[in-house]
Amino acid sequence: MIDTLGSHNLFANKFIIGTNSVIKEYTKTSTEEIEALHRWLEFKETDPFMDNYRLEYTQSIQFLKIIEIPLFNDIVKDLHKTYKRRFLYAANTDFVNDVFGLTVSSLKRLLKCEEEGELIYMGAPPGEKVYTYYRYSIGLNTSGTELAIKQDHDISNYLQYYRLVLSILDDLDSLIKTSKIQDIAFVFSDWR
Repeated sequence: MIDTLGSHNLFANKFIIGTNSVIKEYTKTSTEEIEALHRWLEFKETDPFMDNYRLEYTQSIQFLKIIEIPLFNDIVKDLHKTYKRRFLYAANTDFVNDVFGLTVSSLKRLLKCEEEGELIYMGAPPGEKVYTYYRYSIGLNTSGTELAIKQDHDISNYLQYYRLVLSILDDLDSLIKTSKIQDIAFVFSDWR
C-alpha cells in the first residue's frame, strides 16, 4: 500500500474526464460528490455561457479535501515509521517523494496557478446547494482542472491549508524529531 500512495493526491477525490467514473450509467455508487459531479457536468454541457469550459476542455474535476492538521501530522508520522521499516536507509526526502509525490506536485501546481491569477471562480449550477467550482488552466479553450469545494467554505482557506501542508512536509525533520521525543517520553513513562 505504501508503494502506491505517491501516485495519489491525498487531498482530492479526482474524476478524470473520459473515464467510466464520470458516466452516470457506469456509476453504481451514489454519493454526494457523484451526484454533484453529474449536476455540474450537465450544467457545463447545456449552459450557453460554458462554451469555453465544455468537457472537451476539461481534464478532471477534483473535490478538494482538508485533513485536520493534528490528524495529518499523526498520519505522516505513522506512514514515516512504516516507510522507515521497509526502507532503512531512505532519507526524509525519499519518504516525501515516494509517499506524497503526486500530492506535493498537485498542491504546488494549484498554488502556482493561484499566484499567477489562473485560478478562476466558476460558480455552481442553478439550485446547487453543496458545492461551488473553480478552474485553473493555461488560457481559454485549453484543457483545465476544475475544483469543487463546499459552498460554505472559502477557496482561500484551502490554499492557506495546502501551504501549511507543504511547509510541514518540507520541515519533516522537525515533525519526526518531535514524534521521536514523544515516543521516548511515552516509553519512559511506561517504564516507571
